[in-house]
Amino acid sequence: MNKTNIKCPRCHSDQLYKFGMDKQANQKYQCKKCNHVIVQYHNTNIDLASSELVSGSLSMKGMRFPLNTFLTALTLYFLNNSSTRAIAQFLWVTQNIKVSHVTIASWTNKFAPFFKLKADKFKENLKRINKISY
Repeated sequence: MNKTNIKCPRCHSDQLYKFGMDKQANQKYQCKKCNHVIVQYHNTNIDLASSELVSGSLSMKGMRFPLNTFLTALTLYFLNNSSTRAIAQFLWVTQNIKVSHVTIASWTNKFAPFFKLKADKFKENLKRINKISY
């Protein structure tokens, strides 16, 4: 049975079953009544303004490393001002994951505008909070 709120656009039936994934890792469903295939696309929770600044795609598809490793590396780079070689060494020692410093540099170049925008908003909110508290 269909546990989502998706209905077939052709026959409006809610009797769907999972029918694999497409190339972008979106879930596909097939209607039991009319055999129509429906694709449920991923919802990206990225502000439109920030996603326009990023060149390329913010998709994690094709990323070899887990999201935790990726976010750890970017946090160390942007918030702690660590070098890419130091981050690679840190990931090897703490998580036993070998990541090239060149790979970390490409991650930082790809996501720098997005992180900068978020950091600026964060700093703005901190300034506003500090003004209110004093």
